[in-house]
Amino acid sequence: MNVAVARMNRKALFAAVVGIACTLGSCAPLGSAAWRTWHGHPPRVLALSPAAPLQAVGIEVEPGRHARVALLVALKAAEQPAATKALAVPATVSVRDSQGRVLLEETRNTAQSSARQQHARIAKAGDGHLTLHYDFAKFMAPADGRIVLDATLAAQRDDGAVLDKAEVTVNDGIGDYAVGVTFGVFMLLAGWIAALVGVLTLLGNPTPPTPQSVVEPAERGLARRGHLLGLLFYPLPLAHLLVMAAHWLRKRQTSAFVEEHGREALNFQLSILVYLLIAFTLSMAFIGFLMLPLVLLLQVVMSIEAATQARAGHRFRYPLTFRFLRAP
Repeated sequence: MNVAVARMNRKALFAAVVGIACTLGSCAPLGSAAWRTWHGHPPRVLALSPAAPLQAVGIEVEPGRHARVALLVALKAAEQPAATKALAVPATVSVRDSQGRVLLEETRNTAQSSARQQHARIAKAGDGHLTLHYDFAKFMAPADGRIVLDATLAAQRDDGAVLDKAEVTVNDGIGDYAVGVTFGVFMLLAGWIAALVGVLTLLGNPTPPTPQSVVEPAERGLARRGHLLGLLFYPLPLAHLLVMAAHWLRKRQTSAFVEEHGREALNFQLSILVYLLIAFTLSMAFIGFLMLPLVLLLQVVMSIEAATQARAGHRFRYPLTFRFLRAP
């Protein structure tokens, strides 16, 4: 028995050390992303029109990182629109470095834009409006961070529309920012789970309280509170686990009923973190955006149900839960 306990303690210590290291390590990518957000180049927005194309505009971008040019075009109906013509706004963007080497040269039209009404038609004067958003291909910024931008719009069109506004936006430091945030959040959540499981296992109860046949009202209240503390996730993300762990460690000697409910509540909230971690990872493929609200709804519904069962003096086991902390 002592050998098994020692082996479990070694695993718990390893999990705690690795978890703390991952949690602290997440500060590097998240801090770097935050620094670039606050101190990086803000997006540059330049006005554009067919009569005044952008020619040889020099811009400073973050060296050695990806950048992207976007174009926003807003159209409105002319006084005598050609209702049979589809909207079409060809646009050309060219980006060169300070030595004249081409970094990007691309032409887009309405069909390649992100407009929801790509083939919309203006029915009558003053009634139709359409906004087109063009995202051009990414390019790698040169080592000196200096680029020269050219952008033009087609001057002649027969779609019966009038150009209301056109803007060119230059965003730099992209790509690496998203990767850093994703990696940092993954390390933070995974490290938090491992660290808390390891520490709570090391602080496990070697002498569990004796089971009782009758559960006193005070014990029911403590068990119920242990479940409801899980809802502190919303005002106190991650910190709610520390509050739940402190409540469980302080009150677990009260009775076996309180100990079991507190352990079950902690296991469920740790499992919710695992599911949130999976949802965050899958959000890259948009599946996580569907999974995230389901996980949060499961957390609320099951926490309330567990608290109700604890108040009634019943045992309760959460579904879809990993038993990180086991009965002593």
